[in-house]
Amino acid sequence: MIALVFHENSYSYEPLYTEGSDAFAQIVRIAAISPWAFIGFENISHFSEEYRFPVKKVRGILIWSVIVTTLLYLFVSLLSVSAYPPEYDSWLAYIRDMGKLEGIKAVPAFYAAEHYMGRKGVTVRMVSLLGVILTSLIGNMLALSRLLYAAGREEEAPQKLARLNARGIPDRAIFAIVAVSVLIPFLGRTAIGWIVDVTTLSATLIYGMISHAVYRHAKAFGLRREMGTGVAGMALMVCFVLLLLIPGLLPYDAMATESYFLFIVWAVLGLGYFRWLVRRDQSRRYRQHVVVWIILLMLVLFSSMMWVSRATENAANEAIEQIYQYHQSHPEVDSDESAMLYSVVSLGLFFLSTSIMLNNYQDARKLSQRLSTAEKSAVTDALTGVKNRTSYIQYKREFDERIAANAMVPFSVMVCDINDLKTVNDTLGHDKGDECIKSSCMMVCKTFKQSPVFRIGGDEFALFLRGADYVNRDALLRSLEAQMDTTRPSGSLAVGVSDYVPGKDRSILDVFTRADHLMYQQKKALKAEQGRKPR
Repeated sequence: MIALVFHENSYSYEPLYTEGSDAFAQIVRIAAISPWAFIGFENISHFSEEYRFPVKKVRGILIWSVIVTTLLYLFVSLLSVSAYPPEYDSWLAYIRDMGKLEGIKAVPAFYAAEHYMGRKGVTVRMVSLLGVILTSLIGNMLALSRLLYAAGREEEAPQKLARLNARGIPDRAIFAIVAVSVLIPFLGRTAIGWIVDVTTLSATLIYGMISHAVYRHAKAFGLRREMGTGVAGMALMVCFVLLLLIPGLLPYDAMATESYFLFIVWAVLGLGYFRWLVRRDQSRRYRQHVVVWIILLMLVLFSSMMWVSRATENAANEAIEQIYQYHQSHPEVDSDESAMLYSVVSLGLFFLSTSIMLNNYQDARKLSQRLSTAEKSAVTDALTGVKNRTSYIQYKREFDERIAANAMVPFSVMVCDINDLKTVNDTLGHDKGDECIKSSCMMVCKTFKQSPVFRIGGDEFALFLRGADYVNRDALLRSLEAQMDTTRPSGSLAVGVSDYVPGKDRSILDVFTRADHLMYQQKKALKAEQGRKPR
């Protein structure tokens, strides 16, 4: 801060913008790559469920983190141009010549630190840079490991990644990340730049999807301010995606030519991964998501076109440069051959992606055909529409196999029993009793949205709490309790929940027995409470 204010009197921040380009266009170009600078803040949301303070404080932490980090970016950028060697007449001339320099002069931020504080300044910069690198690596490792752990827990990735060691750390997810990341530096600095480009574009797409999710959530609950921010976020991210993908919209190319090819590979891998999810999807969560195939396919097609355009433009510029230097026409032939090669590769990628999409569609149709009406009715309760006891036995068998193989992710068993259903049937009729069963079942289903619900008896239900329902089970149980307060004394639920304990529980029956016992204890307590009330 002192360096930015008390620099030499002869120093000037002019020119504020480079010549030959509109100032606004330069600002837009910087904004287009800005999503990359904010990668890492997702750590805050990833760890929100592990915090010991109220979750509502997370938004304030996130906002202040963005503000402080943005200011640090600005200070470092200004520091880098606040001092330059005396042989240059401006900071812009120094920056333009930076690639030809060596030593401290080749790194403006270090040169400025040495200029103001001598070797101590260089030491401070090196320590701070080391801190940035270490915190970035640690933060990235934590974020990705939690992401893979959550994906494994939701059965959207190999379940081995969701296993925790004795300290509660997803070590297998961390080892998987290290195994992939350790190879990246060997690709060289140039290749890392391509990865940064793809990361920027990927982050922009993710921020756009998050904005869409915010909009839909806000619309469902009538939150107008959040609806506005969601729409603004989607619009802004669409603009950023177009600026990044389409050459020529900016005075400077936002992405390197090779980055387009890397992004195509990323999208094709996405198609293959989604196909893997569809093939192993037993609950048909992904069968109807044809839009995912279409979006990924369009990304491959569009990126391929842009790649061909950039490659052709580069080849043409190279040909023109050689013509200018050597006054001969041979490079024109090379340019045509290069464009043809890129077109053939692009077309091949398009057909590859199309074939994957069609295979996905065929797999989804085959899965749908296998689940005939008779099969559905065999595992579905006719009254409530949830899974029946037969389905519960099938799930129980599958879970028992995973427990035996020591490959079970954390889960809980929840048992529910409708109170006073016999009284409702005897006094109001069985139609009212059926309505009570359906309303109680609907209340449970709406509360525990990510867990399968089974009707295992006339007035008894069972759930396997997993994923977000397992993590947030205490809060969801309180929510269910609050909903039941409006239905008591008739039609309320007695609930018992028990967690699976690895090494202790040898089958689902062990967990179910504890949950069932807790449920009956609550049922007795509710009856005793009703008996004490004055009539």
